[in-house]
Amino acid sequence: CVEATAGSVVIIDCDVPVESGDLVMAEMNSRVSVYRYLEGPSNGFLTVDDPRLPAVELAGEVRLIGVAIFLIRDLRR
Repeated sequence: CVEATAGSVVIIDCDVPVESGDLVMAEMNSRVSVYRYLEGPSNGFLTVDDPRLPAVELAGEVRLIGVAIFLIRDLRR
C-alpha cells in the first residue's frame, strides 16, 4: 500500500470493525502485508493502491488480521 511502505511500523487493532477505505493488515499467500480494504458485495476486497494490480476478494485463503490504527514511516526514503 502506498501509505505503508517497506519498513513502516503499523499498529493494528483486531477489534475495530473494518470500513471501506481503511488500511488493514491481512495474510495472503502466506505473506502478511498492509492493504486498503474496499467494501464489496460479499466480504469486500483488498487493494494495494496500484491500478495495474487487480483487487483481491477477501475470501478463501485470504485472512483479515486487523485494522491499522497507527502508522510510522520514514519520510526520507
